[in-house]
Amino acid sequence: MLVSVRQTDLANGTGSGFIEGCEAPISMQAVEQFICAGGQQHVVICPDGTINAIGSHDRLFNATQRRAISLRDGGCIIPGCSIPAAWHHDGGETETCNGVLLCWFHHHTIDTSGWQIMMIGGVPHVKPPPWLRGGRSDADTPWRRSTKSRTQQADLLQLSQLLVQ
Repeated sequence: MLVSVRQTDLANGTGSGFIEGCEAPISMQAVEQFICAGGQQHVVICPDGTINAIGSHDRLFNATQRRAISLRDGGCIIPGCSIPAAWHHDGGETETCNGVLLCWFHHHTIDTSGWQIMMIGGVPHVKPPPWLRGGRSDADTPWRRSTKSRTQQADLLQLSQLLVQ
């Protein structure tokens, strides 16, 4: 299926997209679901109608990237989740600094669950939904590094012990 959308609309989450062969526009939410399910390829068309560039980025992580992300994250990065994880990235390049492990449930509900994910220096950090923040505002809730990797947790524990001394 071929879906087109203006880059600025996609970046801002506004406007609408179009399915090739269908007259009615589709919502930006539908565009984002198609991207999540099928990936995206950037085609830059100049104002005069000429094709300026065609991107060819893989949507799926390769085996080496999957192993690295698995070692870094150790499972679904949502705290308290013990469901086996799969890989996820939300836009951008298919690179380890842009992907996280999420279980099937969190992958499919991340846009509506209230959990926030931000990559900081290539490492996943999370913020809980408002109802789990103990009354703190979004601005007062810190981003927390999230990993279930036993080696990463050991490193973090050792670092925190050094900071206390």
